Amino acid sequence: MEFQDFTNAASEVIEGPERAESAVKAVLGIVASHIDEDHARDFVSALPEPLTLERLRSHQQQVQPLGYHECLGLIGQQFNLGRDAARRLVMTVLHCAKEALGEDRLRQDLSDLGRDWDDIVAEA
Repeated sequence: MEFQDFTNAASEVIEGPERAESAVKAVLGIVASHIDEDHARDFVSALPEPLTLERLRSHQQQVQPLGYHECLGLIGQQFNLGRDAARRLVMTVLHCAKEALGEDRLRQDLSDLGRDWDDIVAEA
C-alpha cells in the first residue's frame, strides 16, 4: 500500500489533499506515540514513506493507554471535525493500516493502547 492510498482514502472524509495528508500523519502519529518502542517500530515498518517512526512520533511520545474516544477527541479538535467525521477519519486510516499490516499484526502492535482498540481494529 502506498502513501497515496492512505491520503486518497482520507480525502473521502476530509477536504483537501494537504489536510488529508496531515490527517493521515496525525492519526498514525497519535497511535505511534502511545505505544511502546518495539510495537511502534513494528507498526511503522509496514507503512509507506514518509510514514517513519521519527516523523510520526516526533516529540509526542507518551507511552500510556489511549482510549479510542480520546483519540477521536484529539483528531476532532485538531481538524475541527465533529465526532462522526473524526470517527470516519480514524476508521479510514486504521483500515488502510490494517491492509498494510494485516489484522493480527495491527491488533498486536496496538495492544498497548487499551482493550477498546481490539474491537476498533476488527471493525476497521
